Amino acid sequence: MFRNLVFRGALKEEHADLFYLVKKALRPLEEQLGFEIPDSEVSYFVIHFGGYLEAAQQPSHRYQALVVCPNGVSSSLIVKENLRQLFPNIYFADTYSIQGWETVDEKQYDMVFGTVKVDTDLPFFLVSQVMTASHKKELFQLVNRYFPNAAYFPLEIEQLLALIGQHATIHQEQPLKYELVQFLNQRSLEQRRSPMLEELLTAETFQRSEQELEWQAAIALAAQPLLDSGAIQPHYIEAMIRKVEEFGPFIDLGKGIAIPHARPEDGVQELGMSLLVLDKPVHLLDDPKHPISLLICIAAIDNHTHLRALSHLTKILRDPENIGQLVGAQQFTDIQALLKEE
Repeated sequence: MFRNLVFRGALKEEHADLFYLVKKALRPLEEQLGFEIPDSEVSYFVIHFGGYLEAAQQPSHRYQALVVCPNGVSSSLIVKENLRQLFPNIYFADTYSIQGWETVDEKQYDMVFGTVKVDTDLPFFLVSQVMTASHKKELFQLVNRYFPNAAYFPLEIEQLLALIGQHATIHQEQPLKYELVQFLNQRSLEQRRSPMLEELLTAETFQRSEQELEWQAAIALAAQPLLDSGAIQPHYIEAMIRKVEEFGPFIDLGKGIAIPHARPEDGVQELGMSLLVLDKPVHLLDDPKHPISLLICIAAIDNHTHLRALSHLTKILRDPENIGQLVGAQQFTDIQALLKEE
């Protein structure tokens, strides 16, 4: 008897998630029987189902995807952050520039996401850098049409839900899953000790201009604080302008926002970001369809160090009120609180 109690306690402790789920699944049976099934009996169900799951378990398949954009650094990482939250069961392995894409072995991947169209035999999904709720919904439906399991949630999320369910009633499980995924992703980024957005966008890197500028001059002016601090070399500015001329207005996020950037090897000395607000909007490539009032220059030294700041910036730009606050800022103190992480 004592040994059975010890065994039952160990089983309940070591397999708490499965024990909870099995006990919950037995509630309809308890209602039919008219009494609560004791834990000692629940343990036998746990052994039965646990053994079945272990025997039936197959290596889980997680889709492999890559992200392509003209530069392969900042643009693709913004997209990558959004996609990771939208499709937890897709592993976004790599980011590539247009040039780097030519060397990719497509056999390693299941699909491609890109901010510009590329020639590929794989299923290709065209995305914008900052996706609205409607864009996410359309993309979600489209991707799941080709890959039905793309939206499955990691086992850790199911385990967390089981743990939460032991102490609270979950009313909206799906929204909670999404929130947990976003929270864990953010925590993962923070653990890498990348600089925060508020460390990169400061009073020294903030500008507001009343000048009437050409779009090339606006990019150069936006990057001037980075040049003054030694974060970039002069030819990095030339590279940012050249990328737009070669690949089109891909830096346009919509809503009057542009994020000029180029490759680290184009002249980046150290990680940096700068922000320019324009009283008089410019038009990328002189196209009225691409008016820009806010430019945020990014100088990345690699594919990882600026992820934390970029993730926070992406979160800020999802809210129209935040965009209005940025565009309306007369001085840095007007947006200082907005840039701080909560």
